[in-house]
Amino acid sequence: MNVVHLVRVGTIDLSLVENLHSAILQSLNVVCRILPFPLDPSAAYHSEREQVHSSEMFERIESLVRPGDWRLPAIADVDSYIPILK
Repeated sequence: MNVVHLVRVGTIDLSLVENLHSAILQSLNVVCRILPFPLDPSAAYHSEREQVHSSEMFERIESLVRPGDWRLPAIADVDSYIPILK
C-alpha cells in the first residue's frame, strides 16, 4: 500500500496537519502518517532575502524519504524562494 508521510516545516500548527491527515485518509487509498517532529527551516534561511531557500529545504526533506514512501508533502509556515525567481 502507498504510504504518505506529512512533514511539518517551521512552527506550523499540528491541528492543521491533523486535519489534512484526516482528509487524505478519507480521500485516498493510502496509509498516511505525520512525522513526529517538525523540520527547523533556520539552516536554509537567508538573511539577505529574509526567506528560506526552498531547494535547501527540499534537500533536507528528501533525506527523510524511506523505502516504501509514496509521497512526502511538506506543510510550511515560512516564506520560501527559489533563486532564479524574483
